[in-house]
Amino acid sequence: IKLEAVRLLKESGIPASIFYASSFMENFTHGFKQGKRLNLAGTSRFPMYWIAAEDYARQVTTAFSKPDGEIRSDYIVQGPQGLTSEQAAATFVKHYAKEKLSIANAPLGILKFLGRFMQPMNYVANLVEALNNYPEQFEAQATWDELEKPFITIEKFAASVK
Repeated sequence: IKLEAVRLLKESGIPASIFYASSFMENFTHGFKQGKRLNLAGTSRFPMYWIAAEDYARQVTTAFSKPDGEIRSDYIVQGPQGLTSEQAAATFVKHYAKEKLSIANAPLGILKFLGRFMQPMNYVANLVEALNNYPEQFEAQATWDELEKPFITIEKFAASVK
């Protein structure tokens, strides 16, 4: 659906910049975290280049502060670290000072089964399965060269959460 939307936008002739972002670090505090636990599902087979929303916003702001003729149409936005979900969660927990957290990892099959009965769970199961199996490659060097390299690591992000 997203690819089709991008195709239609580009074919429309409407000037647009598209930012393809990797996984956001804020998912740890606004998605995975429930109480004093981070909830994961399945096993992440490949690293993801986690980006902090602050770094993402800085890059978008830099892009849109350029004269119109200097704005590229596509930007790959990736953070400075390639970590699996499990590695990123363990790093987040280690550096999160607000409270002690644990990590729970549910088998993906359970989420998929529950998704048969609950539409939101079906969405989550499909999204997590796709993310766990997507071989993300580092492709953001051109974006970094033009818009600045992100500097917020999972360690810095976790330590900054108030």
